Amino acid sequence: MAFIVAARVAETSTTVGTITYVLLGAQTGYRTFDDAMADTDTCHYCATDGTDWEVGLGTWGTGGTLARTSVLASSNAALGVA
Repeated sequence: MAFIVAARVAETSTTVGTITYVLLGAQTGYRTFDDAMADTDTCHYCATDGTDWEVGLGTWGTGGTLARTSVLASSNAALGVA
């Protein structure tokens, strides 16, 4: 398990709620988390649906999933935002 900082990683997801993100593939011009990470690696992430947002630490898992290890801030809870 390593902490990964990788450039140009962006994927789509239709995940709703506070469950683990199921990722559906890279956006045009970007690469997937699977290209940059190994199973159980962690990273910073940012997610948005165009209105609401969330940032945190995530753990990459097999099958294209990113678990919300620690939510640092969000538009509905503002955790950690000064």
